[in-house]
Amino acid sequence: MNQAILDGSYIATISGVVTVFNYDGTTGEYLNSCEEFLSEGVGLPANACIDAPPKCKAGYIARRVGDTWETVADHRGKTLYSTETGQLLTISELGGLPVNSTILAPNTPYDKWNDKEWVTDKTAQHDADITAATHQRTELIAVANAAIMLLADAVDLDMATEAEVVLLNNWRRYRVQLNRVEMNAAPDIIWPELPV
Repeated sequence: MNQAILDGSYIATISGVVTVFNYDGTTGEYLNSCEEFLSEGVGLPANACIDAPPKCKAGYIARRVGDTWETVADHRGKTLYSTETGQLLTISELGGLPVNSTILAPNTPYDKWNDKEWVTDKTAQHDADITAATHQRTELIAVANAAIMLLADAVDLDMATEAEVVLLNNWRRYRVQLNRVEMNAAPDIIWPELPV
């Protein structure tokens, strides 16, 4: 089959086949090449050109910008972490890596970036451990209060068995022990055992 002859506007002046290089209409990235038959007076298909894209090394793609090709970094699908928040980032656009990002994952929610690596903010982590321990103690005291209230009713009404009197005292001791737990020891707190 004859080779098409194109004028300066890429319109066929003589019908024939031409190799075209197709690119994405939105991103401009190179898609593929194919042979197209152009009748006289017909131009190139949309999002196609006749100049071949440049060869690209790994991690780069060819992208059409105006009437030329450029080579651009392609990190799409890579997982990164924000050095400001530690949040997971997924790259979905062409181009270089976003500023303030790293491929290194933080180890804890309390890590801060120091321009080279994540460093755990021990004070923030300890404060969070104290808060968690305080909530746990509050929940354990609520359980103790409920048990003590029921047993105290039985004792006050002279309806308690000897085992219930012993259990009431054990729950009261437990509640006192809970209140004496040192929260600053969090997360290495040894909690008193539940009465049985």
